[in-house]
Amino acid sequence: MEVDNKQINIGEKIKGQVVLDSNIASIDHLELVNANRDFSLLFNNLAFSKDLQKYSYRLYPYQKDWIVSEAGKVSFTNLSAGYYIFEVKTLFPNNTEGDVTALPITILPHWSQTVWFRLLLIFSVLFLVGYIFYSLLRRQRRFQKMIQLKHELTIANLERNAERHIREERENFFMNAAHELRTPLTLILAPIHDIMKSITPSDNWFDSFSRLHKNCLSLQTLVDRLLYVQKIEGGMIKLHLSESDIKEIVSRVANPFLQMAMVKKREFFGPGGYSAFVFMGGCGENRISCSKFVIKCL
Repeated sequence: MEVDNKQINIGEKIKGQVVLDSNIASIDHLELVNANRDFSLLFNNLAFSKDLQKYSYRLYPYQKDWIVSEAGKVSFTNLSAGYYIFEVKTLFPNNTEGDVTALPITILPHWSQTVWFRLLLIFSVLFLVGYIFYSLLRRQRRFQKMIQLKHELTIANLERNAERHIREERENFFMNAAHELRTPLTLILAPIHDIMKSITPSDNWFDSFSRLHKNCLSLQTLVDRLLYVQKIEGGMIKLHLSESDIKEIVSRVANPFLQMAMVKKREFFGPGGYSAFVFMGGCGENRISCSKFVIKCL
């Protein structure tokens, strides 16, 4: 036997394979790797006469018909992977044939033709297709999320603009209302101020006009505070804390309500009076809070 036109010895390794581990005449099956698929077989019927050196052979199923040859050598190249049977017989001069000698031969497939490689290739293709599909799906989700974020950002901007517009409208309303109220108050305070100059504390109407004058001034102060709304929203006005005597504040705030208490026939202060204490806060805020408290009590 020869592989790639090179005679093979027993136990010799060719292209990573020991082709023959014993004499080829004694083996019942020959197995070759795909790299050793180009091989030659030598055969002889051990006859000395030239007339008896005639043979008929075939490599079934690669060769369906018998081939006659006078040489005791046959070569095969580029055989496909598979199972073959090499058959050879002697042709005698009297047109008779000798017994058929057969040798099964198996050509192993190339690693790229194995079942495991094909399965690996299929799994690789499936993985690649799955990865591409997953990448496209993730990109689509990312695009949808980006669109959703842009939509939410647009809605947030619209809501913020709407809130700013409402706040500006509210501030403008308070500003306009404050200006509209300031003019009538100025017109009311002018004659009251003149009347206060023309009467004395001993007159019967002095206390009433005095309370009316103070209430108008308080109302004018509240109107002035409405004009500060824009400055307050802009953080231009800060709260200043100071110590205040609640007794003095309550007295100053409660005096204008004495007449209202008399009309409703209610006792304005308890028999024990009230005790003074000190708390923190702006003077204007304290007076406004006390006024609300007194009105609720009445």
